[in-house]
Amino acid sequence: MTRQEADIIAQAGAAKAALTQKAPMRYLTRAMLAGCYIFIGSLVSCLSAAWFYADHTAVAKLLGALTFSAALILIVSLSRIHSFFSITIRSI
Repeated sequence: MTRQEADIIAQAGAAKAALTQKAPMRYLTRAMLAGCYIFIGSLVSCLSAAWFYADHTAVAKLLGALTFSAALILIVSLSRIHSFFSITIRSI
């Protein structure tokens, strides 16, 4: 990890800390939504892996990993979409 990457991570952490002070309900809502996405992703991952596990073990493991990764991607992409729309609405 380079110094520049460490600075970016530190700035993101400082922004989250500022958000907890500035708008604690928004931070709590985002954290709860992230938890819901992880729960849904892990549920779908377990169900899809269990569905294929008896016949195709390798496919089941791959499908389980892909569906859980989709939940993580959902968290990142939806937080960016929310930020985009909140900036757009404020500028109107």
